[in-house]
Amino acid sequence: MDDQRTNREGGGVKTILLVPVVCAAVATMLCFGQGGFGGGHGKFDFVIYCLGLPATYFVAHGWLALPNVIEEQVLLSIIWIPAILNVLAVWLPIAVILRLVTPKK
Repeated sequence: MDDQRTNREGGGVKTILLVPVVCAAVATMLCFGQGGFGGGHGKFDFVIYCLGLPATYFVAHGWLALPNVIEEQVLLSIIWIPAILNVLAVWLPIAVILRLVTPKK
């Protein structure tokens, strides 16, 4: 019974971690679909920005310093680095809580 519960909980965590990755994949398709990121002037720029929230807010407002080489690459600076930060923002609290709650054998 405990094994089934653990597997179900582990599957839920994996599903939650997929959300930022799926959002980044959709944002990448939209970015390619409109011919690149338009600096806020493309028809999908707002959607691309929103799919990366909350991390795109920190990146766009300079709270996260990125090298110029990375900032110039739209797929990295607007889509995939925020996706990685969002995965960490979801995974880290879950990992800490599970470590505190899970009994040691």
